[in-house]
Amino acid sequence: MEEKYNLNSISKAFEKLFNAGFNTSKKIATLDIKEVRKIPNLTMSDFYIISDLWELVKKNNNKTAQLFIEFLSGYKEKGNDSKWKSLKLMLI
Repeated sequence: MEEKYNLNSISKAFEKLFNAGFNTSKKIATLDIKEVRKIPNLTMSDFYIISDLWELVKKNNNKTAQLFIEFLSGYKEKGNDSKWKSLKLMLI
């Protein structure tokens, strides 16, 4: 099986995305190319990872994806406390 991205490059791309303020699925779903190009130190690999994440979030806007992105970014939207507990139980 061919590996498309490695965990290290995904982590770096996500960190750049989250630091630029795109730390929820809603914010990621509304990304446009002009905003992505403004993210500092973005490599082509980062761009492709962010693009794939954008497509995933845009096509599959579900609560699990939303909670997972919030979990990775460390950002929690109001009202998701009980859903966070469910996600933690699913991951354990």
